[in-house]
Amino acid sequence: MQEIDNLDRDIFDKVLTVGANLTATEAPELRSAFQASLNNITGSVLLDMTGTEMIDSVGVSLVVGVFQECRKQGAQLQVAVSHPFVVKVFTVMHLHQHLDLIKVG
Repeated sequence: MQEIDNLDRDIFDKVLTVGANLTATEAPELRSAFQASLNNITGSVLLDMTGTEMIDSVGVSLVVGVFQECRKQGAQLQVAVSHPFVVKVFTVMHLHQHLDLIKVG
């Protein structure tokens, strides 16, 4: 996991932004939006979770799904996180070993 002070969103071909929560409540709407955004995507994709403070198992599943879809289409996904709880979830679940995580701040 790399750590940076500031995130330059302009260097990515596509940016997907998550709000304060990525839980079972928000996941269905985000899943639909992300599926439409990732149709025929190539290049670099940023999943911007810097504003996300809460994530549950449904949210983790959505992130894994975005990762798999990007890989299937040949795009490179990077996931930006800031909140310690979100970092801890990805670390405890060993997802930091599979996802290209950027810790911002």
